[in-house]
Amino acid sequence: MLTGWFLAVPAWALAFGLGVPPAAAQPAARVLVLHDETTLAKDAVTFQRGAFRIDPSGREVVVLCVPTQGQWKQAGSNRDCGSSPPPERRRENARFDSDHTFLGIRNLGVTTEEWARVQQARVPGGPQDVYKKIAESFSYAIGATDTRWQFSSGRLPQELKADIPGAGINVHFGGLFSQQRKIPLFDPRGAGIEVAWRMAMPVFVHTGKAHSGMSIALDLEFPTVGGSLSVVPLIVNIMHPRPRDREGMRTDGRVNYVSTYLEPSARFVHVIENHRRSSAWTGLERFAFRVTRENIALMMGEMRKGAGGGDSLDERELDKASVLGVTLRNESRFLEQGDVAIEVVVDYVRVSRDAGGR
Repeated sequence: MLTGWFLAVPAWALAFGLGVPPAAAQPAARVLVLHDETTLAKDAVTFQRGAFRIDPSGREVVVLCVPTQGQWKQAGSNRDCGSSPPPERRRENARFDSDHTFLGIRNLGVTTEEWARVQQARVPGGPQDVYKKIAESFSYAIGATDTRWQFSSGRLPQELKADIPGAGINVHFGGLFSQQRKIPLFDPRGAGIEVAWRMAMPVFVHTGKAHSGMSIALDLEFPTVGGSLSVVPLIVNIMHPRPRDREGMRTDGRVNYVSTYLEPSARFVHVIENHRRSSAWTGLERFAFRVTRENIALMMGEMRKGAGGGDSLDERELDKASVLGVTLRNESRFLEQGDVAIEVVVDYVRVSRDAGGR
């Protein structure tokens, strides 16, 4: 379903629609992609069981094996699963569908089909099983003006709190693009992109060493010296209870990515509006940054120094670089060492052509 998702709307038209004088919208930026509650179809809410599987009885959680650092390890125990564990022991973690707005939830132990059973478990007087506890811990709603979700790890079965190597229970909102729909990172004039979103996080509580945070991810595709294409996620931290000003190449044990943060001191993005948070806020606020050629040059310099073969990227072919997706991400980790309670409200996530040029 592409209608209403890929857009090319001048900023003055958006400004008139919002009742704002055109002068307030200068300089004009052309909207390329918009993700919000109107573009999110109810059948585009996807659950992937991730590192856990629930026994058909609904009373047991099977903890699965996760690839990390070239090995398969069982979540929680970190036990060696061998070089090639059978499929039924491997975690489920596929790429979410492309070319439409989605809400994706991983590592709650249920599939999209099993979520119906979770909904049934909300009925008073039902079985006090794993599905009931998941129903008490997580919920989402697609409203008339926003999309929201709530998560309280204190109500989860203990097995679903097991440490997942390099990951946690996560929620992604936004979209991924197919090769046919990918967006050039730079236009012929050299202008980059702007990323803006409007959100609130009215509930954020954590105990012990448990952690939850928010980031926005840009999947960037670059040509390599050898003529192939390489995808490098750019992760911009926008909410962290213990923020640190660090940028560079990182890995989760499976994927190498570049990490930065939403502050004026960041080098890999140029902050336009707002900044990173470390505690809850109730009202919807707009956040925005742009990515320019200067940002990309600094990012590539760090990749050459770090792991992942960043020096194989062809800096002479940046005109062929593309954006393969933008997702607002919430991840909760280290739940075996404490609990988190959060609520996230998202108005929109938007990608525009940077009117500010280079």
